[in-house]
Amino acid sequence: MAVWNKILVVLALTIGLSFLATAPLAKTQPGQYKAEIAQAEKLGRIIYEKDIAAWVGTDKILEDLGNDVSGLPIRGWVTDKDGSRYRVNFIGEKDGETKIYYQAWTKGKKVKKSKTYKQGIELSGEQMSMWRARQLVSSQKFKQCSQIYNTVVVPFDDAGEEKQYVYLFASTTDPTKIVVDGHYRYTVSADGKKILSNIAFSNGCMEVTKDPKSVMFIVTHLKTNYPQEHHVFINLSHNMALMVGAAKADLMYMVNNGKIKETSEP
Repeated sequence: MAVWNKILVVLALTIGLSFLATAPLAKTQPGQYKAEIAQAEKLGRIIYEKDIAAWVGTDKILEDLGNDVSGLPIRGWVTDKDGSRYRVNFIGEKDGETKIYYQAWTKGKKVKKSKTYKQGIELSGEQMSMWRARQLVSSQKFKQCSQIYNTVVVPFDDAGEEKQYVYLFASTTDPTKIVVDGHYRYTVSADGKKILSNIAFSNGCMEVTKDPKSVMFIVTHLKTNYPQEHHVFINLSHNMALMVGAAKADLMYMVNNGKIKETSEP
């Protein structure tokens, strides 16, 4: 791993993390983090699919309603599944009531159906829990690496106990940039009323400029000894492979096409 250690030293000096150059690397076995990697792949794919659904759903509501959208009390959205399709629910609050005012059903990058509800319709129990969780996390104070943060809510089962992940992803409107760091994950109760824990996926902020000639870029990861779901999300969102070095381990990984694989020296 001599070449990889040199890469870590260079990156450490570049981003001011000089301890990486001298910190001992943990000895790891091939396949040691198989379960964690499978979970990261699964969550990263779900996040990406939900983010795409929200993106095309937002384009559709603007296409359908134009300036009329400002007449609806929409404050955000949550995305759930309806059969094989994602359903983007645009939600607002009026006269103390929380209601859905627009829905878009998507598959891939296409909207298959949409509906407007001028008077609003009731949320299902799960939709209300997701909305509460989103609003709760959005109100928290955290270190911002961008003026734009997108939210994604992912309900999950934790050993028989229902919970929700709420992600905050730093974003940009500049298509030449990739926001690598500055993302967060909150674990929230099933009813959306209580934050149980939260993590930052990085210690600081970082974005890179896309090189049109490149098909891959290299990053170090300080939080775990394996890539996490935000790496998969970045890979899928930008269609660019990531070589991820776990700063505390003697492994490196290739993240490509939504899959994480242990790999040899670049």
